Amino acid sequence: MKNTPFDYSEDKISVYFEVARPPIVAEILMEIGFVRDILIREYGVTLSLAIQQIPEVIVEISSHNEAIYGVVPKYLFESNRLENLNVT
Repeated sequence: MKNTPFDYSEDKISVYFEVARPPIVAEILMEIGFVRDILIREYGVTLSLAIQQIPEVIVEISSHNEAIYGVVPKYLFESNRLENLNVT
């Protein structure tokens, strides 16, 4: 089930993590063996991950007392998934 929480493939996707201190979070991420292609942005970082690695990254960032304000996989913007959300 590609691009779902049940995707157990090793396929990498671009994931944006919105954080308060991107340079510090990037340093934390560099210590995780499977993290590649870290791009520091104004209010976050983008990196390439397999979907099943997202929770591991969240735990690692949180364990350093760095707040995460959002996690957005790129595939959400490449499909109709956002249009199908019932957000009011």
